[in-house]
Amino acid sequence: MSTMRWDRLTRLALLLVIPFWMAACGSDEYDTVPAKGTVNYKGKPLEKGQIQLLPDHGPAAVGLIENGKFVVGTNADGDGAPPGKYRVTVFSYKETKNRFGETTSKAVIPNRYANPDTSGLLVDIPGGGNEAIKVDLVD
Repeated sequence: MSTMRWDRLTRLALLLVIPFWMAACGSDEYDTVPAKGTVNYKGKPLEKGQIQLLPDHGPAAVGLIENGKFVVGTNADGDGAPPGKYRVTVFSYKETKNRFGETTSKAVIPNRYANPDTSGLLVDIPGGGNEAIKVDLVD
């Protein structure tokens, strides 16, 4: 299987699993505090993408990135995250046409940011929330 095909299948699996996982975990409501901020890549706002805040225990907080800004949700879109420390992943892809005219997805940022073990990104959400989370991505 080609690397590009494997990469596309992995991303598709993640995008399909996360909503079902969140729905399954949704039966337990978690106390959340506001959590929002910005994502920059090479000093400029990241146009589009997804951010995940992954705790050691409990549910992830997930949000969409639009023009560099995001608001995460745990129980529902935009409801914030439970206080605690999180490892962070960021995904951003754009659709392009290959030389055969087929549409493919291409990563906008380095792939290491899609893995919490290699991203090197950490966020702390205190009891009062954090509405100024700043995530800076570099090459």
